[in-house]
Amino acid sequence: MSVDKLKSSLKKVLEEAVKSIKNVNSLSDLESMRVRYLGKKSSLNSFMKTLSDLSASERAQAGKDLNDTKKLINELIRG
Repeated sequence: MSVDKLKSSLKKVLEEAVKSIKNVNSLSDLESMRVRYLGKKSSLNSFMKTLSDLSASERAQAGKDLNDTKKLINELIRG
């Protein structure tokens, strides 16, 4: 996966997460969103596994972008 494709995918996941989290009505739904976007089987976690396929410079930028996305989603969930 290229860095540009990863950035595009991260943007889509973040947009989806924002929409989903805004529509949460209960704590259990919020927990489901946390697992969906930040859990072991989440798409963000699968993106982490693809970092090893990138060059060192690309890996640094992609890792930063991935961590920034995770941080934003975590902040949305925590309110």
